[in-house]
Amino acid sequence: VKKPPTIGKPLKFRFPPAPRLGDGYAVVQCQGLSHGYPEAGRGGLFKDVDLTVEKGERIAFLGPNGCGKSTFMRLVAGKEQQNEGTVEIGGENVLMNYYEQNQADVLDLDKSVLETMKYAADGRMEYEEIRALLGQFLFKGDTVDKKIGMLSGGEKARVALCTMMLSPANLLVLDEPTNHLDIPAKEMLEEALQYFDGTVLVISHDRYFVSQVANTICAFEDAQIVRYNGDYKFYMDKNEEWKEKVENRYVDGVDGIKNLKEVEIVDKVVKKNFGGSAVTSGKKDKGVKNAKRLGN
Repeated sequence: VKKPPTIGKPLKFRFPPAPRLGDGYAVVQCQGLSHGYPEAGRGGLFKDVDLTVEKGERIAFLGPNGCGKSTFMRLVAGKEQQNEGTVEIGGENVLMNYYEQNQADVLDLDKSVLETMKYAADGRMEYEEIRALLGQFLFKGDTVDKKIGMLSGGEKARVALCTMMLSPANLLVLDEPTNHLDIPAKEMLEEALQYFDGTVLVISHDRYFVSQVANTICAFEDAQIVRYNGDYKFYMDKNEEWKEKVENRYVDGVDGIKNLKEVEIVDKVVKKNFGGSAVTSGKKDKGVKNAKRLGN
């Protein structure tokens, strides 16, 4: 996956510290999880899913639209009740931050952008740092004084993501976080997630973003969640059918993507997996766990 051209210099941002969890800690545990919407004609999205998410894993969930990715995230976040099975979060020391597009709906419409950020920062950032972060999310000059109620849907989504990034957490559940972000903001988020020492569950249609932040892939296949214990390149190398579908979404001439012979990851931070495995969720074969950071 080729890196998009950089426009401007991204801000360096680090997520605030949160309670540390012991090694081998089960952050999320799903057993016999089944869910769907029969009344809406969508039947069973997934069935009898067993999945354990351990501390430090950064898992990207992939699959076609309508397969249940966002629904799964909502079940993990406790926003919906599953039809069957259990979803357990690993104890009171797990602090979750959840982001989805309609998170913007919970913002206080009467507060300004700057007031909203100050409240979220809760004294952990200086004024200049808040302004710099807002600038990275395209809120510059007098726009920081605009009321939330006057913002567009995309602007509200950026504010919601920005406030989430200021709250301490050791589990991030992110549904399409790069929507409405420009390239510098995406790069800032990529780097922040690479240095984040907690656990990340993410959905994104941005293939380059996935290649940079995920060390494990979970794919929705035939009403199951299949775990690929390797990064995005490993997944694409193992799944030729999916690779062909993804490549065919692009037209000739768009960054040369369609003509690539293999998936290539190019960046100042390089991750490699040696080996790996693809297993249906719940199986004990761990394969290669975490990607290894080889440079800065």
